[in-house]
Amino acid sequence: MSAATLEQAEALSSIAFGIRLESARIALGLTPEDMQQLFGVTKGTYSGYIHGRFYPGPDKLYALVQKGISVDWLYYGIDTALTVKMANALSDASAEAAELIANPQTGRRKAK
Repeated sequence: MSAATLEQAEALSSIAFGIRLESARIALGLTPEDMQQLFGVTKGTYSGYIHGRFYPGPDKLYALVQKGISVDWLYYGIDTALTVKMANALSDASAEAAELIANPQTGRRKAK
């Protein structure tokens, strides 16, 4: 694989991770501020997570695991460890998450 192709794959992977993280937030009915508090991070750090600048460590993701979100799904999109209900909720939330990341000015979903 060429260096350019590898860089493109890594960029797509980080974008996908951000979309999945936002999908989890939406599916759980949380606000970005709720996620920041859940992870114990600043607004800038959480923004870095969803925009693919860096990834949260396992200690941060554990809070989502306790809520039914698998690390396999967050990192790789593998949904075998999710309940059917959670998989459906995450699937429903993914388009909204992608839109929020691409166009943050469109507003953000409030917690339910």
